[in-house]
Amino acid sequence: ICGAGELGLTVSEILRHAGVVHLLLEADEQKVGAARATGAPVFHGDASRPDTLLAAGLAHARLVVLTFAQPKPALRIAKAIARHRPALTVLVSCRYMTEAGVFRDMPNVRVYQQSFAAAIGLAEQVMSSLDMSAEVVERNISAMRH
Repeated sequence: ICGAGELGLTVSEILRHAGVVHLLLEADEQKVGAARATGAPVFHGDASRPDTLLAAGLAHARLVVLTFAQPKPALRIAKAIARHRPALTVLVSCRYMTEAGVFRDMPNVRVYQQSFAAAIGLAEQVMSSLDMSAEVVERNISAMRH
């Protein structure tokens, strides 16, 4: 996971509880310290540098998650990953759909727009709270995702 901000830490915490071995890369030393205080497996380093990615285990990674508020750093990292592991899946979180465009031509990159993901989660909770069947909830959520 590249980025130990709120989103990266939350993903990391969920993965830790699920028993998924992973690590976080973060360039900001203050964020590294804060993440370590929570028990997150975080390392200090600039993920846009290929040597940092390789030292972090890019050669053995099953996928990479980019959790940046701005698309430019995420694009630099995605390009570095594509040079060394062109078939590796990269999951990118972005704030706005307009930011997703820079990743459209990159194979193996999947973009998740943050407010859409939050809206899907909220809608799912609303439908469940209204006692809609799990089948109806899943059908509607799946339709929106497509």
